[in-house]
Amino acid sequence: MTLTAPRQGVQIPGPGPDADRIRLDYRLIRIALLMVGCYAFFGLLGFAIFAGFWPPPGPDLT
Repeated sequence: MTLTAPRQGVQIPGPGPDADRIRLDYRLIRIALLMVGCYAFFGLLGFAIFAGFWPPPGPDLT
């Protein structure tokens, strides 16, 4: 069962398996974006602090 929006002509899925699948897809996308953000944050944290690049090395180091 689908409903049509009055002005845009966009098909909006009603209750049923299609709506559940779309909801799951958006949930997986949100989780993936959260994981990308965590990966970037911890990658920069590891590069900057644990590898010793923050604060920057002194100019007297070779």
